[in-house]
Amino acid sequence: MKNIKIFIVASLAWCMLSCGEDTVVDIPTHDESGKIVIEGNATDDGNPCNVRITKSIKISDTKSKYISIANAVVVIRDNKGNSETLRYIDGLYKTVNFQTLNGNIYTLTVNVDGQTYNATSRMPEYVELDDVIQTTYFNGLGNVIGVVPIFTDPETSGNRYLFKTYVNNHKAEITVLDDNGENGSVNTIPVSTKPDPVKNDKVVIEMQSIDSPVYDYFKALSNVSVQSGGGIVTPSNPPSNFDNGALGYFSAHTTVTETIIIK
Repeated sequence: MKNIKIFIVASLAWCMLSCGEDTVVDIPTHDESGKIVIEGNATDDGNPCNVRITKSIKISDTKSKYISIANAVVVIRDNKGNSETLRYIDGLYKTVNFQTLNGNIYTLTVNVDGQTYNATSRMPEYVELDDVIQTTYFNGLGNVIGVVPIFTDPETSGNRYLFKTYVNNHKAEITVLDDNGENGSVNTIPVSTKPDPVKNDKVVIEMQSIDSPVYDYFKALSNVSVQSGGGIVTPSNPPSNFDNGALGYFSAHTTVTETIIIK
């Protein structure tokens, strides 16, 4: 209920949606059996690009599980002619020497069992996370402590953001924002937190600047999560930027992290 109420308030200005997230994104589907799920990330922080590939296997009429795919061929390319084949290391495909740059367009190609899947993502320009402040807001049941990432949206329109929020190392909550109606302004909207922070809690926020297809994916994923929590069965999967029927996403994004201790 908390997240739904926040969304209703935030939709009057920024578009805000949230869903629980850990290392692996849980993707609701009708029949997950045999589906390839690809989760790829390329960042501007100097860390390796990493890709997780799994396939769903139905273990009953109502349950499915995911198994890791270790025999894929994964290649990343940019629009400047650079490329690298990723290595499979501890459950992830990773780059070793590949360098990223803001504004470049990246294509991830995955070949599994003779099937090829492609996704393209443009890494946006870096937006500084200036600060994280504590606030209080009404969540529909009462007043709770919230945290607000302070950043100034660029004057150019079409900016999209994803926030991962960790309270005392709990699994991340994801919030996505766009600048519709708030272009060029300073953000005042709190991000979703779970559990609600209290005094002396440590809250870590990672801010990512993302492109529109990745925003659409996580926006749809959060809508699915809200609907599923209310007992509504969604008729479709989140819109992947991969072709050939693969689920998941490929995101080339900037990243910056700030920490606050709740007072």
